Amino acid sequence: MMTPAVKKIFGFVLPYWLTWIPGMLVFTSQIFVFGLINAYFLRMMTSAIMTALGTQDTAAAFSEVWRAVIIFTAITAGVLLVLAFGVYVYFMSAMRATRDLQKAVFRSFVTDSIENATASHSGEGIAAINTDSNTATNLFSDALATFMFAFTGIAGSVVTVFLIDWRLGAMVVGMGVFFLVVQALFAKPLGRIGKRRLEVNAASVAATSNIFAGGMAIRAFGIQDRALVTFNAENNKLLRLNFKEAFIGMWQDLFTTLQGWVTIIIVMAFGGWLVATGDESLTLPAIVMALPMCMSLNTSIGMIGVAIAGFQAPKEAAERVAKVLASAEGHQWSKNKNVAFLDNLKNAEHSTLTLEDFSFQYKDAPAPILKNISLTVNPRETVAFVGASGSGKSTLLRAIIGLYERDGLNMRYGDVEFSPQSAEAWRQNFAYVDQSCKLFDMTVAENIALGNLAGISGTPEEEIKEAAQRAAALDFIEALPEGFASGCGEKGASLSGGQKQRIAIARALCRRAPILVFDEATSALDADSERSIMQTIEDLRKDHTVLIVTHNLQNTVTADKIVVLSGGEIAEIGTHEELLARGGVYSGLYTRDV
Repeated sequence: MMTPAVKKIFGFVLPYWLTWIPGMLVFTSQIFVFGLINAYFLRMMTSAIMTALGTQDTAAAFSEVWRAVIIFTAITAGVLLVLAFGVYVYFMSAMRATRDLQKAVFRSFVTDSIENATASHSGEGIAAINTDSNTATNLFSDALATFMFAFTGIAGSVVTVFLIDWRLGAMVVGMGVFFLVVQALFAKPLGRIGKRRLEVNAASVAATSNIFAGGMAIRAFGIQDRALVTFNAENNKLLRLNFKEAFIGMWQDLFTTLQGWVTIIIVMAFGGWLVATGDESLTLPAIVMALPMCMSLNTSIGMIGVAIAGFQAPKEAAERVAKVLASAEGHQWSKNKNVAFLDNLKNAEHSTLTLEDFSFQYKDAPAPILKNISLTVNPRETVAFVGASGSGKSTLLRAIIGLYERDGLNMRYGDVEFSPQSAEAWRQNFAYVDQSCKLFDMTVAENIALGNLAGISGTPEEEIKEAAQRAAALDFIEALPEGFASGCGEKGASLSGGQKQRIAIARALCRRAPILVFDEATSALDADSERSIMQTIEDLRKDHTVLIVTHNLQNTVTADKIVVLSGGEIAEIGTHEELLARGGVYSGLYTRDV
């Protein structure tokens, strides 16, 4: 059934239809074509042998045999060349379409709204990009090819046998219908198993990814055995499904072999009886010719069951992939359509950032997490956001950056209003450092250049070093064994917490964005490292607008403006001295903090 998800997957192969369709037709006709060639060869050979037996002219018979061999060899060689070309263009088209789908799925994950991205497990993403997308493309490759193999084989073989003798054709059709019904009975449970395996495999990848991500905690708490139990449980589900599939597949293979022999025996018996009773409309060479076509028919009927089962898993995978693609639709920004917007935004780097009656509610959440926020941030102003845990500080910063691609977020930067379609352009004016300070398994230089709009290869070395120096990271980087060429390891495992923080800040500075955003950027550091990082941030104020979320209120003292959040609303705004003198929420928090 052509569901919307299936149509979406087929959309990826349509750009290559000029090569895909002819290639598929040539590729999938080979069972019938080779069956037909063999049938005519056997007919010629049988006729030659019968002529030799009837005339006792061995030389003439030998000549006919060689003639048949030469014709058979020439035709087969020509067909092989055509088939080889068809197979090549068919699979090249399918592989290009698969590549395009995987690129689209990956792009959906990296460009999707942060709400959807954080809701989906990294293991699910890996499964979607690899297993699901590859399986879904079987709709226009393996699964469709199997069906076309079966269709061309059945149609061609039946027509050929009917042309040989209508009675043999009718008998073959009757047996074929019976065999098709039985093959469909095998296909139904095999299809369910394929669909279930896809679901279990995605869950298994997600569970395994989760275990790997928590490797340190697993070792620290000594729960390796529990992790192994979880892994084994998912693995055993796949094992049981494989056993079921193998058991059903065994009986299907046995039946397919049996149906082939039964067909040959019945055709030989019935055809031989017609010849023996003196029916001159049917000859022995014609019966011999019908046998390869019956084998082709049986092979094709056996493939029908495989084709029916083979469509189930790709359809399920298509549904899963379509959800991934659909979740990011409307969030993918096209630079070509937003050049004017981006230029306008860049010209506004000395402008004011304004939120007017700003509210935000997570999807499916019972109530808004941010309510009626009105705030003005002036150029080169440092604004600190404080409040109890869960008050909405980090959510507000992420919304300001443009990570939540929603309509109705009342934000303005200069004369430019935020919209989901312009979210990527909006984000280019921000450089973000969060408490995780995630680094990639690249060199130090590559991690720093990653923030630059010119990309890793396009960022000059002097800009990378300048960013490192401004982040107070140059000395320790140059002291590393290979300096800027030193590897950071996976998630920055080769560096200390303070070193990762400074490289993350250098990456933000290398972006050359007018607004720097620090979300608990010092939370994982010791007191000395925290003071050092905060001094670095303090030095950056003269060139940037700085937004800070922090639990340590000692870091807010020098801020130009402190925004106190409580219950998702602004409770107070002012300087450190003003808020202390007011004796409100901030004063209470600061007193407890110091």
